[in-house]
Amino acid sequence: MAANAALDLGLARLARGRDAEARKALEGALSLFGPLKDPSGTASARVQLARLDRRAILADPELRRLLLDDLVGDLTPAVLERSFLYQLFQRWRPDIVVDCINTATAFAYQDIFQSARELFAMIAI
Repeated sequence: MAANAALDLGLARLARGRDAEARKALEGALSLFGPLKDPSGTASARVQLARLDRRAILADPELRRLLLDDLVGDLTPAVLERSFLYQLFQRWRPDIVVDCINTATAFAYQDIFQSARELFAMIAI
């Protein structure tokens, strides 16, 4: 059952894709494995923010602060324990995880460190 949780996580991330190829792959997986749980959300965010729209987070000063603190602040045990991905792994305890999240590329395209520095300068932190 734990291996199925890892599959669920991977397929749920795939399901969030907006293109037809991702949807077709998900439909194929559903035909092979049956219904899946839906743990979709932003893997790098804290649980509180994981299912919120990015625009809503960026529009709210407090939510934006929480996101930035988690992304560019120190990686403490508290940050880890409140992350969406960490909590999924703690809940499901998968034996196998297929990584289909290219987090490094996502961060590189966003240049979050420069964006965070600019934002902190704008809000005088």
